[in-house]
Amino acid sequence: MPSWPCLALYILVASLDCFFVIKRSADPRATLYSRLFRIFKYLLMPLLALFYVTVCLTGFAVIPAQKLRPLILLSLFFAWGGDCLLELSPKYFPAGVLSFLLGHICYLIQFLSKVSWTNLSPFYLLWVIPLGVFLWYMIRSLFTLPDTRPLRSVLFAYLAVLSLLPTAAVLRLSYASGASAVFCILGSLLFVLSDSLLAFRMFKNV
Repeated sequence: MPSWPCLALYILVASLDCFFVIKRSADPRATLYSRLFRIFKYLLMPLLALFYVTVCLTGFAVIPAQKLRPLILLSLFFAWGGDCLLELSPKYFPAGVLSFLLGHICYLIQFLSKVSWTNLSPFYLLWVIPLGVFLWYMIRSLFTLPDTRPLRSVLFAYLAVLSLLPTAAVLRLSYASGASAVFCILGSLLFVLSDSLLAFRMFKNV
């Protein structure tokens, strides 16, 4: 099965999901929009996993066919679990964060699996600086809020792993190149951006 139809289907579902979340925000009492939003949201990660499998089998644009990485599929599974848990009920928030945390750990293991630490350029260590700044800012911004008090241990672990993700993607450049390396870095930065905005929206009502 070619990867293009899988990508087109994913973009269609993601677009519909965005449409219904906008409609739901405009009219919170419209339960139909909430239900449709959840249905399409639950489809996103399985479709992304299908797209990943087809890319590995057949390639995609400038990305050649490659070996399927079980850890990447496991990461997508945990991301799907996190999406489902966060949508089911606020009481499942810690479990949802834990599911996302496990997914990010799988990404870290995969990205760092082939790094040659003995021959690593000092350039890669420069990423420790923005990593530390991000972690300090998020802790300073969120941990002073009373709503985060019972979740601080989980949030700290999640933020620490999340801040390591772009660094691991950059370290991947030591053994990988091309479009896949660029997409990994961009994807990890989008993870940081989206999860940071979500945290501020939930705890600071931004």
